[in-house]
Amino acid sequence: MPSLLDTLESLFATRDLYQALGFQKLEKDGDRKSVTERQIKKAYHKSSLKYHPDRSEEKDRKEATQKFQALGATYKILSDANARALYDESGEIDEENGGFDDNRDWDHYWRLLFQKVSYTYILQRFHK
Repeated sequence: MPSLLDTLESLFATRDLYQALGFQKLEKDGDRKSVTERQIKKAYHKSSLKYHPDRSEEKDRKEATQKFQALGATYKILSDANARALYDESGEIDEENGGFDDNRDWDHYWRLLFQKVSYTYILQRFHK
């Protein structure tokens, strides 16, 4: 089974976790530390919508699923403070904890991260 970095390279032509999420090329020390958790979550949300298998055509669904899964694994690493610090410092990831899980229900995981927005929810936010 290929590593996450190898998978990112084959799917997104980069071994950089930040670039896979859609960030511009970042220098190891300076720019990476300035990226906030909120920016990472927003970038993941945007890229996961772009590559969500349900939004792709039938002929592209297999590749979209692979990209969606790779983005989920990438987000898992960058959203964990310790795993992100390790990656930012060394460029390495903990394959045991940040590896690819083909059996994971990524759709369920995505729904846990981003709650469904309803008309009632929008009205409640508006009134606040």
